Amino acid sequence: MLPATGLFRTINCPFYEKDLCTRPYCHFKHAKTVPPVVKYSATPKSLLNQAGAPNQSDGGEAIARKKPKLEYIPVSTVAPNDIDYDSEDDVMQQCKMIFEGYEPDTPKAEANETKSNGPVDLIDMFADKYYDDNRKKRVAYENATTSKLTPVVEKKTNHVQNAIKSVYLRQEIVRKQQEELAARKRAEEEVKRQIEEETRKAMSKPATIPAPTNGSSVTPISTNAFYNKSPETMNHGTPKSRFTPAVNVLAFQKAKEKIEQLKRNQSAFTPAQTAPKTSGRVAHTGSVLASKAAATPAAQAPPILEPASSKISYNIRMQYYGLMVKHCLNIYPTCEDAWDRAQTEELAVMKKCSTAMIYKSSALLTINKLRKEAVETGSEAADKNKTVSHDVILAGKMVNNISWSVNKKLKTEVKTSAYTIDNAPGTVAYKMIHECKLSEEQLRANGFPRATDVPGKAKIHTPKPSRPPNESERYCSRCSKVYNLETYDEPQIDACNYHPKSTCYRRGFADNLHNCCQQPSGTPGCMYANYHVSSFMDYDNLTGFVKTIEPAEDYQPTKKDVFALDCEMCYTTGGLELTRVTVVDINEKTVYDTLVKPSNRVVDYNTRFSGITEEMLRKTTTTLYNVQAVLLSMFNSETILIGHSLESDFKALKLIHDVVVDTSVLYPHKMGPPKKRALKTLCIENLKKIIQENDDGHDSAEDSVVCIQLIKHYLRNRIL
Repeated sequence: MLPATGLFRTINCPFYEKDLCTRPYCHFKHAKTVPPVVKYSATPKSLLNQAGAPNQSDGGEAIARKKPKLEYIPVSTVAPNDIDYDSEDDVMQQCKMIFEGYEPDTPKAEANETKSNGPVDLIDMFADKYYDDNRKKRVAYENATTSKLTPVVEKKTNHVQNAIKSVYLRQEIVRKQQEELAARKRAEEEVKRQIEEETRKAMSKPATIPAPTNGSSVTPISTNAFYNKSPETMNHGTPKSRFTPAVNVLAFQKAKEKIEQLKRNQSAFTPAQTAPKTSGRVAHTGSVLASKAAATPAAQAPPILEPASSKISYNIRMQYYGLMVKHCLNIYPTCEDAWDRAQTEELAVMKKCSTAMIYKSSALLTINKLRKEAVETGSEAADKNKTVSHDVILAGKMVNNISWSVNKKLKTEVKTSAYTIDNAPGTVAYKMIHECKLSEEQLRANGFPRATDVPGKAKIHTPKPSRPPNESERYCSRCSKVYNLETYDEPQIDACNYHPKSTCYRRGFADNLHNCCQQPSGTPGCMYANYHVSSFMDYDNLTGFVKTIEPAEDYQPTKKDVFALDCEMCYTTGGLELTRVTVVDINEKTVYDTLVKPSNRVVDYNTRFSGITEEMLRKTTTTLYNVQAVLLSMFNSETILIGHSLESDFKALKLIHDVVVDTSVLYPHKMGPPKKRALKTLCIENLKKIIQENDDGHDSAEDSVVCIQLIKHYLRNRIL
């Protein structure tokens, strides 16, 4: 648009319709539509006179007078006072030109054609582009109505990928620095070798004195008369020279280089000497391997493919990639082929594995495959892997990481014995089993009752169990609830809800499950019992115990004094009490087996584990005192008693004995004490035998026989 000059402010806008103008910055007058005001004015007398009034004298007739003529003059067309009437024609002419020059809006297609053919009207261009006919709205730029401000989303930083990438970049920098250092060393050695070669060539040429050019004589360098003599005057009695000829100097230099080369070759050897105890032993190296290693410098293998992957750590991948490269070098004759094969194998393993643990297992399988392939190709390095040194056989896989030696005994000290536990005499078999007995510290640590100064009273050195709140209350051994002893006087039904088996640890799981019902810990029990039971024993009041008697002084124990013992107990109102005892000799024959009637009322026969029922004890009259008398007559203080967790059996028997062999101690648990392995698992693992599979309960005779077999198995396979 042109700048406003005020010239068109008195002219009505031709585009102004319905109180709206579609042109921006319009300079014409915009006035609302107002009905025109009509003015009526009388005809001036002068006009009437000019028109000619009727003359009565001419016509003689009276002429009627005409009414004055009313003219319609709109207000908008009335010229203001300051405008000259003489310029009205000019103004109307300008308005007519403006009106004739106006063109209505054309479609966009026709407008595009006119733009390409004729001059561009700025007013029409702005009106078509930025304005709408239906509404008056100013638009700042194109597509402003459709654009929306979208918030900028910040990308989250992948710290794992960035860390792996930084480690990879550091590895690349170190590798490049090593390559540059190696190249620099090779260049220096090459320059040094060229200098030495030039020196040798210069020394090998004989020194000739140049002839004088101007006929003058050459002055000798030395003033010694010996060197100034001519060859003719020198006789055969010439003394020896004080300087070595050049040929001998070259020979000495070659000898020196050979000595240095021998020293470098000998640096790969280790002298046969005793290694100090503070450091590990160094293996001897052969001359062939040393010369081969010196002749062929080790090349740097390229890095792994796709090192920026975030699934597996870069260090773990490089570790197994190095092992693959080692075996691929034994398969392929060139390093490039071996590196390509190792990179391909490692990348394939990485892509099919999602965790580091799976990657390690798959990588080891790939390494084993490459090792077998190297053996099949018949390469020299693979053939050497088949041989096993004597040191590896003696010390195992850790032979290179530990310091060890073989203590050779003298021939007089070596005592070979052809006896085993199966064919040994009685005294020898007794001594062999006696070596496996528990020490006094082990007896106390495992809770065996020990003798005191007071006869009939014992002491247990393990920590005391948790005491009940008061004397009339106990903790239930199955559901761990507190109950009153007076509940035994009244009949109960399903008072105890418990799990018969404890929870076990499961690798990879957060919760532990019960072995009985596979339910997590803390869930309600899967079995019910009528009464609560307790195995509480007052450690401060251990009375009624008996101790085995000493034998005669000249008594010689044999394998007849070796017995296995096992007991079965049930729950009574007074706690755990003995209900069955079985004794087996070393030949696996039962020598004593009897049922025992408890002294208190039985609350739970514990048939699931003891195998004892109410019918079995109904006619039994044997008491604990009778059993103690029989056992004291069978055993003495030198008798060896074998069993599994015998401390519970000795507490039920109220027996004190010193010579004990416990299979739970001979075969310890991998987690250490106080954990112990079950007798059933020991039989499956060592004897390949399954026991305690009867639903009616355990058999004490079967358990005793198994204990004898485990001791024999231990003595047959132990390492002296």
